Amino acid sequence: MTDDRGVSEVLGVVLLLGMTVLAVTTIIVVGGQSLDQAQQQVSRERSELVADSFHDAVVDATDGGDGTATVDLGGVQARTDSDSGWIRVTRNGSHEVVNQSLGSVVFGDGATDHVVYQAGAVFRADNGRMTRIHEPSLAYWDETLTLRLVDLAGDASTNGRLALDTTPGSGASVNESWSNPVEDTALTVTIHSEYYRAWGEYIARETPATPFYPGNETVTATFGRGRVVDNVTAGIVAGVPSRSLELTQGFSADSYDSTVAPYSGSGSAGRVVSAGGVVVNGGASVQGDLRTGGDLTVTSGGSLDGSVHVSGDLVVDGGGSVEAGPDGGWVGGDATVDWGSSFDGPLRYQGSLTDPGGNVENATQEPVAVDAQTPGHIEDYVDDTVSLAAGGNDNSETTAITGDQLACSDGVGETCTLTAGTYYLDSLSLTNDNIEFQPSGGEITLVVDGDISLGGSTTVRVVGDGRVNVVATGDYDQQGGATVTNTDDDATRLWLYLPKHSSAYLEGGGEFVGVIYGPGGDDAGAYIDPSVPIYGALVGDIEFAGDGVPVHYDHALASVRPVPVDDYGGDGGVPLNKHSAPIDFAHVRTVSLNVTAS
Repeated sequence: MTDDRGVSEVLGVVLLLGMTVLAVTTIIVVGGQSLDQAQQQVSRERSELVADSFHDAVVDATDGGDGTATVDLGGVQARTDSDSGWIRVTRNGSHEVVNQSLGSVVFGDGATDHVVYQAGAVFRADNGRMTRIHEPSLAYWDETLTLRLVDLAGDASTNGRLALDTTPGSGASVNESWSNPVEDTALTVTIHSEYYRAWGEYIARETPATPFYPGNETVTATFGRGRVVDNVTAGIVAGVPSRSLELTQGFSADSYDSTVAPYSGSGSAGRVVSAGGVVVNGGASVQGDLRTGGDLTVTSGGSLDGSVHVSGDLVVDGGGSVEAGPDGGWVGGDATVDWGSSFDGPLRYQGSLTDPGGNVENATQEPVAVDAQTPGHIEDYVDDTVSLAAGGNDNSETTAITGDQLACSDGVGETCTLTAGTYYLDSLSLTNDNIEFQPSGGEITLVVDGDISLGGSTTVRVVGDGRVNVVATGDYDQQGGATVTNTDDDATRLWLYLPKHSSAYLEGGGEFVGVIYGPGGDDAGAYIDPSVPIYGALVGDIEFAGDGVPVHYDHALASVRPVPVDDYGGDGGVPLNKHSAPIDFAHVRTVSLNVTAS
């Protein structure tokens, strides 16, 4: 019994010593961790203070100062990265306002814990999560957008001093290609940066705009109403001011009204509009009005039966004829009616008149101003619709789609049916197969994130009331006997939207009932080449229409919004991208700054 008690006492002492050692060790470890955390906290705070001083120095150097400044880093490591991102600003989807790199300066030694300056913003990185310390140089207040962008250049890595100097030859520049207050202007800001999420969170929190994340560390947001998307009021709206539309070889244009009856074989007056010049020759015939933002030449037997509104010069020669009717001709430049040609109706011209044969009986020289309709901006609608359909769609609700492909695409004469909803395909290629759209009084949106190819005996048909919007990101090719149609020739039921720099080719023995809408603009339009009968309208970059191709304009289009109201609606007749922030004033200023160690 005594021996057992002795062993117990020894074990008790050993256990007590062990517990004491464990407690001391735990205190040392925990204390060490707390010390490390405290040191990291102090280091981050020092980096934040230095970054804050750097931010103030940038303001001093670029905003009313002498263009130079220095920052004492106080031992905090700093390194510059002159190519850490970029920012682009476009106006109305096509006109580039700003395209520049975004440099940055990183303060601190930690790979995951550091502070960074970029374009006016100061962000703190804590294990990959970004916290904003200073707001970016993007301000939105009282429907005014201000962008003050600083492009940092230079190569420095130091813990001593940084010298700031405006880059020689650059300095500050104001980039505004509009007048304030802005009208019909949408500015799209796209930022590519490692810190894109922090930029996006700031935009979402501080502005009414909705940021989108298209991938590759990029965020985009739109500010402003955008260009007015006018209703389609002509069978052809050619929208590239720098190019001419040639109507030749049996081309004809007339119109009908599908709200009254389908096309009967002989229509009423049509209409053709071109933002650039127009040449009518080779037996082409336009029954109706023609309006051009450039010159108009009627030659080689071409004829016009309707009023003409010409921003530039009018030339009628080579046996050409114009039956202008009571509204007559309105010419902003010079007018020439040569021997063997004719012009019937009152002619008003601003420049000079050359009429050697005395063919113009009623001519008046007076001030004339002619505006030609250009296609409205739909790039935001296309981009947003593609993005939203890719993120959420009704593919799983139909057996007509497997994955992101239409199930009836094996060339055996199958028919795929799509009812009201939103669908997403990564491409669409059909030969001898069919699509039947059944909107049933609703709406169908089909996004094809790629090319569309219809061939052989393929038929695309809209059955019943409702609207079908097909949005493609690539080209459209309709050939052979492929047909796009509906039973009433109602062009308002089907709209095909194409992005800039795409193409649409229509040839063979088919037809197209609906609207092909590709935006115009210098070197940015959707090129459309029609060689099949069109019932509805063509809008975009159109250089040639001939080979006996008729364009039958549907007057019902004049009362229908080109872009669906639910997706791009506004008030007062001015469409507004629902994801954008309205602006009355907009200012963009860029400054280049060189950062070096000193």
